[in-house]
Amino acid sequence: GRALAFAPAACDADTVDSGPFGGRHCSPAFARPVDPMIGGLGGAAPAGLSYELADGEDQDTDGTEDIEAWAVIVGVSDYRELEPPPSPVPPWEDYDLTYAAEDARGLYWQLSPALGADRVRLLVDSGASRASIEDAMVNWLVPQEGPEDIVLFFFSGHGDSSHIRPHDSLTTSHVNDIAADELDEWLGLLESEKVVVMLDCCESAGFASALAGDGRVILASSAASEGAWEFPEIEHGVFSHYLIHSFEDPASVDVNADRNISAEEIFDYLDHRVTSHAVEHLEEQHPQLYDGNAAEVQLFSIVTISSHITHGIAPVVVDGTEYAEAQPPVSLTWVAGTVHIISVPVIVPVAEGTRYAFASWSDGWTSMSRVVIGAEMGTLTADYKTQYYLTVRCDYGEPRGEGWYDEGSEATFEVCGGGPWQWRFGGWSGDSDTEDTTATIVMDGPKTVVGGRDISSYIKWLGVVIVILMAVVLVAVARFGTRRL
Repeated sequence: GRALAFAPAACDADTVDSGPFGGRHCSPAFARPVDPMIGGLGGAAPAGLSYELADGEDQDTDGTEDIEAWAVIVGVSDYRELEPPPSPVPPWEDYDLTYAAEDARGLYWQLSPALGADRVRLLVDSGASRASIEDAMVNWLVPQEGPEDIVLFFFSGHGDSSHIRPHDSLTTSHVNDIAADELDEWLGLLESEKVVVMLDCCESAGFASALAGDGRVILASSAASEGAWEFPEIEHGVFSHYLIHSFEDPASVDVNADRNISAEEIFDYLDHRVTSHAVEHLEEQHPQLYDGNAAEVQLFSIVTISSHITHGIAPVVVDGTEYAEAQPPVSLTWVAGTVHIISVPVIVPVAEGTRYAFASWSDGWTSMSRVVIGAEMGTLTADYKTQYYLTVRCDYGEPRGEGWYDEGSEATFEVCGGGPWQWRFGGWSGDSDTEDTTATIVMDGPKTVVGGRDISSYIKWLGVVIVILMAVVLVAVARFGTRRL
């Protein structure tokens, strides 16, 4: 079974009881509260290995297998033939549990965003009968998973060293229970070489030892002779509580800082925490690990996406979901080896005349959309360059050179015009005072240059025209006066 415990209370021979399905239990008293942690994993990977990116550029994944992760999550608090426990009354195996279904729900809400809800089967209480669990394993999971996939099985509820008890478990026999060799048979149908089994029930190490084998990692909540405890201040079984927390706080789990989370690291994270929490309540619970792999089984990868800008926000789009609430970095946890599409905007407006323009990713990739394989990429930075706008205006002619320029670059601008019968150029004003029709300016900020007319040239030509007109008039007058005489 699994036991509900409260606060530290002394156990003696009279308060320890072993029910028909094993475990040890202690008379309870109330305990101080513990604040729950919050958090979560990142989004699920898209299916397939061939991707057409947003800007039309193709990127292959070098023959990487299409890895997926699958999970069957089971939690039973409400047993068909058991009653809710009066408080306090051992033996606990004879009564329903309080938080086992919540253990399953909590783990589901952590895993489903990363795995994808369609790759997780959640079975709780009346939905977790023996037939339903077998159907989920044999008819739902086995036909879908593949040799490169990750498979997770979780059970929280009553159990002992040889059986786990589904919702329809009988009080008089094990006929509806799931024996260790039966679960081993179901697991043996899987092609996956990365199978992780997590058991939160009494005496689970005894049950788990029968499942150990190549390609399997078994996380058992307690030793073969120990109970597994649930506490009201955390509203979970203590093993499940820290298991869920390991997915909420992956950075703390990643003790070797390789930005990959393994099943072994998860066990290391929860092992001493579970034992210490139980000790605080004067109980004993020592999680056990059975590892049939030479190397650690990588389950998740921590990927951080950032951008080199100091103002504004460059939203990151990951698998179609935009993360724009705050300036990156965006930290996500993905199933190890899965393939994802990320993109950032080409242009990020900052202020009038100032913007950021995408340059490249930190690994040299130059497209703003790209494919990322979680296990191969820890931190990825979108590098942006600052650009400033040059405004070119002129009272005549055809000014050229207006537009956006990289910070620190030289911009060339000019005005076309001149000739004896056109306005002549009179120099630039604004951010340039040169008199050349073609000039350059260093773009260390937004710039405006204005070309003007040459007024002295205008007056000179106007004078010439007036003189000519006066001469014409005088000649005409002189000729007219001569004819009168």
